[in-house]
Amino acid sequence: MDSGCDVREFVCQCKPFPVSIVQAVFVRILFFIHSILALTRVVTLTGEPMYWIYCLMYLPFLAESTFIIVKRKGVEFRWVYTSLLMFIIMDLPPIWLLETNRTKERRVKIVGDLTLSIDNDSFVYAVEQTFLLIMILARWILPRGSLSREKLSNLLLILIGKACDMTDFFILFQEKRVSESSIFSYFILSMWTISVFQFPLVLTETRTDRQLTICMGTDIWSICVSLMMQELPFLVCRSYAIGALGLVKWYNKAEVTDPETAATVFKFKGDNLFFWKNYSEASECYRHGLDNLPESNRCMRQDLRESLTRCYMYMNKTAEALQLAHTLVEKASNTDTSLQALTLLQQIQHHFQDYNGEEDTLKQLLVLHPFNVQLWMKLAQCYHLLYSQLCPLPCGSREHVKILTCLVRARLLIRSVRFSVGSFIKEKYQKLLEKVSYMYIHISTISASQS
Repeated sequence: MDSGCDVREFVCQCKPFPVSIVQAVFVRILFFIHSILALTRVVTLTGEPMYWIYCLMYLPFLAESTFIIVKRKGVEFRWVYTSLLMFIIMDLPPIWLLETNRTKERRVKIVGDLTLSIDNDSFVYAVEQTFLLIMILARWILPRGSLSREKLSNLLLILIGKACDMTDFFILFQEKRVSESSIFSYFILSMWTISVFQFPLVLTETRTDRQLTICMGTDIWSICVSLMMQELPFLVCRSYAIGALGLVKWYNKAEVTDPETAATVFKFKGDNLFFWKNYSEASECYRHGLDNLPESNRCMRQDLRESLTRCYMYMNKTAEALQLAHTLVEKASNTDTSLQALTLLQQIQHHFQDYNGEEDTLKQLLVLHPFNVQLWMKLAQCYHLLYSQLCPLPCGSREHVKILTCLVRARLLIRSVRFSVGSFIKEKYQKLLEKVSYMYIHISTISASQS
């Protein structure tokens, strides 16, 4: 019985060896062909034979291949695939050289043979795409080792998603502002390079001993690796491209199929123009959005009107801004929309120094939220600005009492709630209390000097 089990175990161990060796050799041939084609293109494009020195990287690749095929019968390690690691090390320098050369051509705007330019862009794009594709294909072809079929399928799905995100990440190089910044171009390539090193790792493997799971489970480690090597670096690059370089152009290529989609496109286009303080064009986009939006979509219609009102405010169109803001207040259907419209109206009135109107608006807001400290402070400031324009503010006058009453009310509200909130809220209320006390002392000092 024992001899039969030993025979079956021996057969199970020996059977995969020839197949695994063929798989390992085939994958490494693919790696070599792709790498040598990319390096040949670099030498042809630059005309520099010195780049053939990168062929020295094939020596560690040959040593690794010999060890895995001869010693381990083609079976990769459990947690990392060294063949993919060697392929990445071989292929990254040619990809860097091709991409930097293409970026430099865009930067200096070389005007030459159009066909050659198109062929060059197509070849670089093909090298980058096949680089990711071959790694995914290799993970599928290479021997699984102890990795189950379910874990392998999950791993392939994860890698396909990552490869799609990496492909989309290189679209940044098509933007003119990115090509003009050599530092940002190298930073993008560096972040992309870091993300590529996820492919040799087996992120779906599990381990039950305490050697790796002493702090966190292997699933948590996989999430941390993905965040640190791809998600956060890509987020930083894209945030910089959007915030600092203004690369928000998806709405220019959006397919408009219905009026609501058109309104959404105009809304986001207007928001981008508003961010760059181009209020005139932003207001035009908001108006086009209102024209395309159906009357039934009240929520988005209110959002577009509020945005248009703010554009009028910064364009110093007093009549249009106040008229539209009053319309929003009149059409408010519930407490939340009424609060939002009144807050916008108060900001406009304060911007145009309409302190009488601001006083009435703040009183309406305090009816809705009588325990809001900020509103009481704004009302005190409004009274101070209003009465200081009319006449000197003597101590003990009716106007002076109004201001101090608002400040006392704000101080009492802060003291009543600051002991029942968390530590970070206590710090905020302490700063508010200091601000209220400063305003109280400042206004009392001015009133005393004027009397």
